[in-house]
Amino acid sequence: MNRPPGVFTIVVMVAAVASACTTATSTKSPVPLTTPTTSAPESVTALCGNPAQFTALSVTRTNPFPQNDITFTFPDDVTSTNGPAIAAVATSACQLPLFPSVAMHCPADFGISYALAFMGADGQVVTTINAMPTGCPRVTGLGPTRSATSSFWNLLAVALGLPAPREYCDPFKGRLPGAPTTCGPLES
Repeated sequence: MNRPPGVFTIVVMVAAVASACTTATSTKSPVPLTTPTTSAPESVTALCGNPAQFTALSVTRTNPFPQNDITFTFPDDVTSTNGPAIAAVATSACQLPLFPSVAMHCPADFGISYALAFMGADGQVVTTINAMPTGCPRVTGLGPTRSATSSFWNLLAVALGLPAPREYCDPFKGRLPGAPTTCGPLES
């Protein structure tokens, strides 16, 4: 049999690589996206254990892409002392569903985030969570990432004395240049 030089070597190498790949993928177990824990993270206990303990909520916005010229209807740092409204935000955050672990389509994520610092009677921060309104809205800082529902954003708006989020006029997402000047329909 007449073969060009090196063909046998290439065939053997391809077979060896294919075998190694098959072996590697068949012996590995899938890695979970989140590691289950047997006890609640400290932040969950601090926030969810007694939501009525909070006397102030300090909210700080981060906008990592100022070149997008997104405008907001309220300052970067806002503090609320409305105890019942703060407790409602904490309770809502604790009840948020876990963020899906499957791939999903999300709208544009502009990187805007809010640090929510819950403070006790002594004025000290008890715990902080982070809420991201753009892309697929989510909350971090309570163990596994959670999906931020419209109810959560509405309660946060109430606590800060802002209008409830509406299409095109969501105070948390801000307004992009060229967005319609009138608000869209209220969320149902």
